[in-house]
Amino acid sequence: MLITSYRTIVQAQTQTVWDLLLDRIENPRRFQPIIDQSKVLERFPLGVIREMTVDDTVIRERITIELGDYAINSELLEHPLYTGTTFTRIVPTSVQNPMAPVHLEIGLRLELKEKHREGLVEPEEDMEMAIKQELQAIKQQAEELESRETEPVGSEKRFRSPLGGG
Repeated sequence: MLITSYRTIVQAQTQTVWDLLLDRIENPRRFQPIIDQSKVLERFPLGVIREMTVDDTVIRERITIELGDYAINSELLEHPLYTGTTFTRIVPTSVQNPMAPVHLEIGLRLELKEKHREGLVEPEEDMEMAIKQELQAIKQQAEELESRETEPVGSEKRFRSPLGGG
């Protein structure tokens, strides 16, 4: 079983990072270029079923959103090698100061499927590098958004929320 997490500090407000994480549900390729294509198959309150293709491999997952905890959980429904879950969450560095930087964390709890346990060494280093690249992409975009001047009132949103209405 692979249980690990990766964390980075982001010099941006919680809402800015959260907006990017919601965008990542609909547009994962913006944050992880190894994804060839993705589509939302089903929507439900506070979540979606999403399918992605990476190198001709189909990955299907149930993504649920925890609004109050600024967390997004993903359960693998279809993957050729793994079963398990992942999470992405925002952890404030200060409760009193909303302008303080935040920690962005991605965690994994994955297990190789039975038929792949013998004679297969999954390149965990590749997975680690992909997760670190994704964290860096989210961090960079959030910090760039924060450094820009505030958008005028009534400007369009940067993305469509998977929850609808945006």
